[in-house]
Amino acid sequence: MKNQLQLNLLFSLLLLIPLWSFGQGFDCDNSAYLATYSSSGTSLYRMQVTEANGIQEVEPIFSNILDYQIRCIGYSVVDEMIYALDFITHDLLKINALGEIANLGRPIGLDTTLQYHAGAVFPEGKDLFVAGRSSVTQKDVAYYAINLKDVVATAVEFEGTINSTIQDMAINPRDGAFFGFDSGSNKIVNVDFGIVSNYQFPELPETFTSLFFDQSFNLYSYGSRTPGISQNFYSINKVNSEVSFLQEGSLAIDSDACACPYRFDFFKNISPKETIPCQEVLIEYSFLNVSGGPRSELSLIDTLPDILTITDIDLGNPLNKFDAIINSGVGTNILDLSNVFILMADVHTIKVTAVVAADVDGTFSSQAHLNGLPLALNPAMVSDDLTTSLVDDSNELIVLDAANPDFPDSIVYNCDNTLATIFAPISNAKNYLWSDGSTEATLEVDRLGSYNVMMETECETFSVDVAVDFDQASIFVDLGEDLLRATGETFTLPYESNADSIIRYNWLAEDASIFSCTRCPNPAIRVLDRSTITLEITDDKDCQTSDEIVIEVQKEKDIYAPTAFSPNGDGYNDVFFLQGTNAILTNFRIFDRWGNLVFERQNTAVNDPSVGWKGDYQGQIFSLGIFIWYAEVQYLDGSEDLLKGTFGIVR
Repeated sequence: MKNQLQLNLLFSLLLLIPLWSFGQGFDCDNSAYLATYSSSGTSLYRMQVTEANGIQEVEPIFSNILDYQIRCIGYSVVDEMIYALDFITHDLLKINALGEIANLGRPIGLDTTLQYHAGAVFPEGKDLFVAGRSSVTQKDVAYYAINLKDVVATAVEFEGTINSTIQDMAINPRDGAFFGFDSGSNKIVNVDFGIVSNYQFPELPETFTSLFFDQSFNLYSYGSRTPGISQNFYSINKVNSEVSFLQEGSLAIDSDACACPYRFDFFKNISPKETIPCQEVLIEYSFLNVSGGPRSELSLIDTLPDILTITDIDLGNPLNKFDAIINSGVGTNILDLSNVFILMADVHTIKVTAVVAADVDGTFSSQAHLNGLPLALNPAMVSDDLTTSLVDDSNELIVLDAANPDFPDSIVYNCDNTLATIFAPISNAKNYLWSDGSTEATLEVDRLGSYNVMMETECETFSVDVAVDFDQASIFVDLGEDLLRATGETFTLPYESNADSIIRYNWLAEDASIFSCTRCPNPAIRVLDRSTITLEITDDKDCQTSDEIVIEVQKEKDIYAPTAFSPNGDGYNDVFFLQGTNAILTNFRIFDRWGNLVFERQNTAVNDPSVGWKGDYQGQIFSLGIFIWYAEVQYLDGSEDLLKGTFGIVR
C-alpha cells in the first residue's frame, strides 16, 4: 500500500511538469510497446521485434498503475512520445521513455458518452485517430482525430453505415494503410477514413486486443482464443490473415499496442567512382520513405569537392516530381534544394551531373545533408554510401592521373557466347576511333582477339587495348534432386545459379496456387499431391534458363500424442497438445477416468501449444491422474479420422 501511495504521489507531481520539457522520448527502432489492463492495474511493456526471432526482450516500463486505464496508445514521430486515452476519464495522456505520464486533459469536442478502445497516431505524428463505440450496441459509431498539441478532437466523416467493433488499429509503414481487428466479426479489417472493409479476410478463431507493425512491414497481435482474455503474441499474414502463435505474455483483460515501424533512408551514389579530368560524373541522391506518409518541406544541401562543377539537375519523373526549389546548383559545386517533397514507399532519386576540372588527380570525398524530418526520423540526416559496409559514410571519387590511367575492361557477352559488346572505358568522350574504323562508344565483335580504341576528351587523347576471349560460362539454375514432403507441409526450394544479376523469376506448376508468389525469389510452397515445379530465371542480359524438380508427397497422416505431461509451470512439458502433419482438430476433448469432460476445443490446429490443455479444471490444477483424449481430425486433403488415446499427469 505504501508503494502505491508513493506511485500516486509521483503521478500527481508529474502533472506539474512543463510539457515542453517532458523527459526523454522513445527511440524509433524495432521496439514495440504493449499496454495491458487487469484487475491489478495498467502495465506498459517494451519489446524488441525481429522478423527472424519474433517478440524478444519483453521488459516493463511501469507495472500495475491504478491511476489510469490506458487505451488507444500510439507513437508520435514528432516528439518520440506515446499518446493514449484514459478509458474512464477520456483524458489525453502523454508518456515518456521513463514511464512518466502527463495528463493533457479531456480533448475538446470528443464525445465522452462513447467508449474508446482502438487508436493509432497518424504517420505525420500530429493527431491521434480513435474509434468511438456505443456502450449500448457495442458498435463503432464515430471516429475522431485528436490534435496532440491543441488537444482538440475533430470528427472524421465516413460513408455508409458503420457496422464494426474495432478493438485496435495499426498503420502499415510502407503505404500508410490502416489495419484493424473487428471483434464483432472476428476479422482483420482495413480502415480507410471511416470505411471499414473486411470482405477479403476470413473469420478467425482468435480474438485480438492489440495490433502493431515492425519495420519490415510484418503485422503482429496480442490476444487469445478466449474472449475477454489477452495473453498470446501472434504474427498475422496481411494478405490472407493467416495467424501464427509466437509466445505467451502477461495475462490481461484488455490490451493495446503501438510501435514506431517507420523508416526514412537517405543514400548518395557517385558513378563512375573512378574517372579522369574533364569528364562528367553522375551523382544520385535516393530516398526510401517507408514512414507511413509523404514527407514535405525538406532541405537538401551537398557541398561537392571544388574540383566538380554542376552542369545539370534532374528532379525526377514529371509524374512523380519532387517539386523542389533550387537555391544553388548549375555552375557551382554546391547543391542547395529547399521545399523537397518525398512520396511514400518507392525509392525516389534526384540526379545531378557534374564535370571534373582539368589537371587534377587524387581522392575526394563529400556527404550530403537532409534537414526537416521529424524527431523520430532524424531531423538532421546525412547521406549513406550504400557501396560500403559503413553506416552514414561519405562518398569518395577517385580522379586518375591522366598521364597513366588504369582503365578496367567492360565487356558484355551474349547468352551463347558468340557475340561480345565492348564498352569504351570513357563513356562520354568527344570522339572514338576503334581499330576497325568504328567511331561509336561501343563495338560488337564475334572473334576473340585484342581491340584498340582511341578516345579524345577535352583534356587529351587516350589509347586502350581490350582483350576478348569468349571463354564465358552460360547461365544455369539448379533446383537439386527430387524431394519428398509431407502432405500440406510448407517449405521453400533452395537453388544454385551462376547468374550475376537475376532480374526475373517465374515459378511454374500445374497448380499455381501452391506458391505464395510466382515472381519472387523464394516463394513459400505447399503441395497436397505429387507436383512438378519449374523455375525460370532471366538475367540482366535477358538470358534465360530453367530447371525443374519433382515433389513427391508422403500421404501418411501421423498424429502424435504424448503419454504424459507435467503442468508444474517449469516451462518444460507444461501443456498437453497433439502434434503431427498439418491437420485441423475439428473437436478435441479430454475426459478424466470417471468420464467427466475436463477440456474441449473446436477447430484448432495440431502443433499449437497455445490451444492445448494446461492440466486445469474449474480453476484447479490436477496433480496426478490418468486421462482419455478424443480427437476428430480433418486433414488438408479433405479426409477425416477419429482418434483417441490415454495419457497421465506426472510431477
